Amino acid sequence: MQIKESEDSYLQEVSQRKEIEKTLARQRLQIDKMRRQQCTLSDELQDSKKHNLMLEQRITQIKSAAKDHIEEITNYFIKQSCEESKKRQKIKMDLLSTLQRVSALY
Repeated sequence: MQIKESEDSYLQEVSQRKEIEKTLARQRLQIDKMRRQQCTLSDELQDSKKHNLMLEQRITQIKSAAKDHIEEITNYFIKQSCEESKKRQKIKMDLLSTLQRVSALY
């Protein structure tokens, strides 16, 4: 009777051990899969960070170029405005001079 109980106990322990080993093997597979996913996600994150940095640098370049163009356009229109103002002033002076000459004739 005692031998039979020992055998049953042994068989039960062997069965439990096999189940535990199966569970451990599944968990190891899950851990390996999670590690691969972590590596993939880490690589994707690095790629995203690099892409984000490139975009930020491009935005900075575009802003700088836009600022330069705005300055050029502003300076151009200021110059044009000054030239037009000078032309108007000359026309006024010419008109006044002509009016004075006409007035002097009468």
